[in-house]
Amino acid sequence: MSGWEYKTLVYSIQGKVVYSLRFWADCAGKSYGPRERSTLIGGIARQMRQLEEALKELDREGWELVSVSAWLAFPFTRHGCAVLRRPSGQAEPS
Repeated sequence: MSGWEYKTLVYSIQGKVVYSLRFWADCAGKSYGPRERSTLIGGIARQMRQLEEALKELDREGWELVSVSAWLAFPFTRHGCAVLRRPSGQAEPS
């Protein structure tokens, strides 16, 4: 039996290509960190700043970053995945 529970965040998109908002969200659809417009220049740095803000929120719930991966796919769409963990049985704060 594992002593950890895991959460996966994906870099998500809301809206159309030019006016889309990008943010980190879990599989339940809850978003973390700021929602920002998509850009071509400086996109990876912005994506990592958004993840840093999301991790600050998740740290209060006891989550820690295990792994992160970010990539660019055609046509210039940024993607990302972050895996987090916390000790199993840790209660959600109320």
